[in-house]
Amino acid sequence: MLVKKFRKVQDKKGQALVEYALILALIAVVAIGILAALGGNVATTLASANSALESGGGGGGGGGGGGGGGTPWWWPPWLGPFPPPWWPF
Repeated sequence: MLVKKFRKVQDKKGQALVEYALILALIAVVAIGILAALGGNVATTLASANSALESGGGGGGGGGGGGGGGTPWWWPPWLGPFPPPWWPF
């Protein structure tokens, strides 16, 4: 009698493991499908964001871009010109 109860517990644990594996496989298939469908759009969006950051374009604070000299966009204006004399690089 004790052996039958032990077997039922083992069967339920195995069943739960299989269910988790199936759920994980379903999530993976859905994620791959979404990436396949939107992959070109995501790549285009990231490329345009990258070019905007490199050229210093986009909205936001003062200062020029990071590419052609001048003050980078991330440099706070209250610190004065960039690079300051104490800048180690």
